[in-house]
Amino acid sequence: MISASNGGFSQGQGIAYLGDYASCPKCTKGYGSIIEGTYDCIVEGKPAAYDGCIVVCRCPIGDNRIIATKSFAYVNVASHSSAKSSSFKMPSSSETSLPIFQNLMYTQSDSSLEMSDDTSKIRLDAKRLMDCTHELCEKHLYYNEIKQAFIDDVDTYAMNIVNKVESGEMSYEEGAKKIKTEENNLWE
Repeated sequence: MISASNGGFSQGQGIAYLGDYASCPKCTKGYGSIIEGTYDCIVEGKPAAYDGCIVVCRCPIGDNRIIATKSFAYVNVASHSSAKSSSFKMPSSSETSLPIFQNLMYTQSDSSLEMSDDTSKIRLDAKRLMDCTHELCEKHLYYNEIKQAFIDDVDTYAMNIVNKVESGEMSYEEGAKKIKTEENNLWE
């Protein structure tokens, strides 16, 4: 992990969440943005990342995933559609005595959740746009380099809007409208 939460901790370790950065030793970029997470564990209003979450860098989508070597807890994502990772499996109770977090939140301040409602919504909108982008790439683009360049462009656009909404430079409504317009343009 290159970045992790200062507001959420598990056994003294910062918890990574959607939008944080993770390293990639294989590609020229050297890092990528975490694009998956679970809503069963919210950190600073964002879904927590877990072992096997996809990291978008310059590698083909799905090649770079989080390897949670410092994880001391399991997040219950097995029943959710976001748990598509083949490397992720829920441990049985005989395999571990570690806690399984279900709808728990470990943050330094409960007020951060109230302030981040628009942040959570705009990140969800951006994730939907990225899901649309990935689907279109798989259906219509053949070369991995072209797919990745297209995904990077859309990700940059989406994260620019997310950053503007989070900083207060743009309202959630304006950001959501721009993201929805981009999504509609992709489908055309």
